[in-house]
Amino acid sequence: MSKKNYTGWETIRSVLAKSVTQIDDNATKSLAWYDFQWRLVVGKDLASVTKVKKISSKSLFVSVSDRVWVSALDSLREKIINTINQHAGSVLVNRIVFQESSVADLGIKKPTKEKKSYSLEQNKIQTLKSEVGDQYEEYT
Repeated sequence: MSKKNYTGWETIRSVLAKSVTQIDDNATKSLAWYDFQWRLVVGKDLASVTKVKKISSKSLFVSVSDRVWVSALDSLREKIINTINQHAGSVLVNRIVFQESSVADLGIKKPTKEKKSYSLEQNKIQTLKSEVGDQYEEYT
């Protein structure tokens, strides 16, 4: 069986980004459009700790929940700028400014960890109950 390479295929992110610009050319001026493009470019993990705050003089201002993420975003800076401009069909962004902000300011909910405390004794009791229940079902 031969394997064919399809060179005309695009990623779903690319198709989504292009479809938004084709619907409304004025959408490139809205903050929601920049936020949508941002999320497509950086992906789920980085989008969950960042938020596009404003656009001013071709500078995109992005709030970041923790300084630790800035280095990861710095390495993607040029790619993000180029991709947003490519999706817009013109140069809308020349630079990205990262600003540290609290998680509450970003509207991001911190994951809550439910603490379940099980004692060894509770675990033994549950195991015994299930074993006794299984044996009871066999005899009925």
